[in-house]
Amino acid sequence: MKIYNYDPFTKIFVSEENADESPLEPGVYLIPAHATTLQPPEYNKEKEFCFFNEDKWEIKDIPIPIEDDKIDIDYKTKNEKILYSIYILYENTYILGTNIRYISLGLLKNLPKSIAVNDWLDSLYNKYKELKNNLPTNEAVTKEYIDFSSCGEIPYSMEEVIEEVKKCI
Repeated sequence: MKIYNYDPFTKIFVSEENADESPLEPGVYLIPAHATTLQPPEYNKEKEFCFFNEDKWEIKDIPIPIEDDKIDIDYKTKNEKILYSIYILYENTYILGTNIRYISLGLLKNLPKSIAVNDWLDSLYNKYKELKNNLPTNEAVTKEYIDFSSCGEIPYSMEEVIEEVKKCI
């Protein structure tokens, strides 16, 4: 059964995955918090965002920033919010909050895939801190500035980590 995950704060669509079957009730699937079985509609990711609103998906246009020299903008605060949002979206592309428990269990058992994924998360967070410490304060950041590609992709999929952990439980 497919489930569709959304950010707990912004409600913006994050990813899709297969739901886990309940170990206690065969044929019953577990739907984690901040997920739904309702498939989001098609939308233009360049110009729109899709978010879950109580019991349905909605699509809104991405606001176009107003550029006006007369407006006094606190670029530091604005840039920090943009950076944090992109950091969270990048992380959520690979790992949902519900899967952190498997990484934690794997770390307790010293499992290599969990250790590798945790090291990747650390490198991602360190890159976020580095970018945050060097944010421009007199201009808006650009897409090119906020780049987490140097951290690479997650070394193992969450399915691989979960499988490794389940073998040890």
